[in-house]
Amino acid sequence: MVKVGVFWDYENCQPPKGMSGERVVAGIRESLRDCGHIVQFKSYLEVSAMKGADLHAELTMAGVSLVLCPPQGKKETADSMIVADMMAFCLDHPAPAIIVLISGDGDFAYPLSRMNDRQYTILLIINNETAVETLRNPAIDVIDWRQLLDGGELRHRNGYFSGNPISTK
Repeated sequence: MVKVGVFWDYENCQPPKGMSGERVVAGIRESLRDCGHIVQFKSYLEVSAMKGADLHAELTMAGVSLVLCPPQGKKETADSMIVADMMAFCLDHPAPAIIVLISGDGDFAYPLSRMNDRQYTILLIINNETAVETLRNPAIDVIDWRQLLDGGELRHRNGYFSGNPISTK
């Protein structure tokens, strides 16, 4: 079975207020159910972005490994940590494997292109409000973060993602 690594840039793709972390993670997992076996699921957030222990507990109980990024006065700290972990995933899991990036940050375009060149399948869950076109280029499939959270039928390019991951009922 194909190995899947999920890397969630929390700053760029936050769930709406009132939506539990467990519900969001369940929706992400459901959208990836036909892709393979998720062997790594990490979310990256700045310590200052932690809105209390509830979010931490919900994501942790849902099986997400939280990577707390020290602000260090730089916006790119989390981005660097995500890229390092994606590269480590590639070293640990040779292609064919799937890398899922949840972000909208164009800074990931180059590393994703290099991974794509090495036969890794790239899937994106992006915030269409902030995503740049170059981020989409190396991906075989792309869905919108808000659409995933709204529970509607997912519109995507190549059918990697599954149907209605989050029910609003």
